[in-house]
Amino acid sequence: MKKQLIIITILVVTVLTGCHKRSAQFLGKWQKIAGDDPPTCEISTSRGQFLLKNPVDGNIGAAFKDGKLIVGGGVITIAYIQQSDHISVTGTGSTNEYARIK
Repeated sequence: MKKQLIIITILVVTVLTGCHKRSAQFLGKWQKIAGDDPPTCEISTSRGQFLLKNPVDGNIGAAFKDGKLIVGGGVITIAYIQQSDHISVTGTGSTNEYARIK
């Protein structure tokens, strides 16, 4: 019984750590390079929830699911592009690309 509990604990910690590493790539300040949305946005976390901040809409909550950030129940999705360190924001009929501000 003790051995099973230890194994389950190790698995849970491993899964949570892996999810955090994948979701952490979204954090930071971003500058629009293509599209019509606001020119900048910032993605941060507060109390376990992702927050998107932009000059037009203020703070908007998002959830991490299937490797993407989901806003408004799926109306907007944000995908991280590892090769270019960009994010792609898709929703309401348009796609916008942002580069990380370093």
